Amino acid sequence: MPNDVKRKRINRTIGQRIRDAREAVSGLSQVALAADLNISQQQLARYETGRSMISAATLYQIAVLLKHSMDYFTKGDDEPTQQRPPVARMVAELDTLSSELQDTISNGVFNTVKVWKKQTAKLREHQPCHE
Repeated sequence: MPNDVKRKRINRTIGQRIRDAREAVSGLSQVALAADLNISQQQLARYETGRSMISAATLYQIAVLLKHSMDYFTKGDDEPTQQRPPVARMVAELDTLSSELQDTISNGVFNTVKVWKKQTAKLREHQPCHE
């Protein structure tokens, strides 16, 4: 596939994901999103239809505003960040690892929590009572 055809296909795919994410935010209009990005509505429309190539900086701004990761727009394999907190992402990634590696990580997390609890208890012992 020639580079020009690939580039157009990629631009259309990213543009469609921008539109889908924008519309998922209670029907956020192009005008409103464009204003937040400090670009014209026409330029946003060109991004969404794939007629213009979007810069990484602008795509990043869109990702932040629409609460998605950059992967959502470039790979299509991520959920909105407000629906998937960091811990959930880590747990999902943990499931892809071998069971031996999962056990090693789980033990490390468990030991970290035990240390944290001990340190927290010590700090509480040394705090004055405010009754």
